[in-house]
Amino acid sequence: MSKNHISVILKVVCFLVGSAVCVSNASPLLVIAEDSVLQYRKGNSVAGPAAELMKALLAEAQLTGDFKIVPWSRAYNTALNRPDTIIYSIAKTPERADLFNWIGEIIPLKYQFYRLKSSTHVNPTNIEQSKAFTIGAISRGAIHQYLRRENYPKLVAVASPTSHIRMFMNNRFDLIVIDSSSLNKVCVTTELDCSLIEAVLPIPQISNSLYIALSNSSDPQITQQLKEAYNALKNNGRYQQIMGPTIEK
Repeated sequence: MSKNHISVILKVVCFLVGSAVCVSNASPLLVIAEDSVLQYRKGNSVAGPAAELMKALLAEAQLTGDFKIVPWSRAYNTALNRPDTIIYSIAKTPERADLFNWIGEIIPLKYQFYRLKSSTHVNPTNIEQSKAFTIGAISRGAIHQYLRRENYPKLVAVASPTSHIRMFMNNRFDLIVIDSSSLNKVCVTTELDCSLIEAVLPIPQISNSLYIALSNSSDPQITQQLKEAYNALKNNGRYQQIMGPTIEK
């Protein structure tokens, strides 16, 4: 039997039994994220609460995934341009709303402006006052996009979370915007002293959530499977079991 005949037979079978069966046997999805407190490399695998949620999601959807931890810019660009790619722990900003298929929430976040405790002159009491100071942000990240949208005049874009925090600690800029869990993670990773840093101003405008998203060019059936699987994890208590301890910290 020729390969063409086999291909035709498979398509007929998929049509008769439902495309979900065929999708479940497809090539693994690329599942990517940047290194953070929610997901990180552990030996030859990926660990952390968000990574465990992703593994449970794929198992529920009867899909497989190839997990990668890569720099943020690479993760974002790959998810924008490569079909059947999941990016997770991504903020849903107005600029990104139509760029991805949004599967579900991972965790709510509370972003704040932080300063060095020694920089007592850096004392904004509202968002408008914060524009008077130099602010560092990771290039193309959600914070960078927000600050650009709000026309911050003294914005410095940096390449990575490590250089971001090191430059801040060396007084290269006055303020950073970050959530507390991410700050603690990067301070541990870089062996910097977080006790030298303090929050000065919350930013409710962007304090929403991190999400699971799928590239827009992906198979619609995969999108449906993932959304149904996410809802199942929420309803059967598995989501709370995995993410509850992190959310409650």
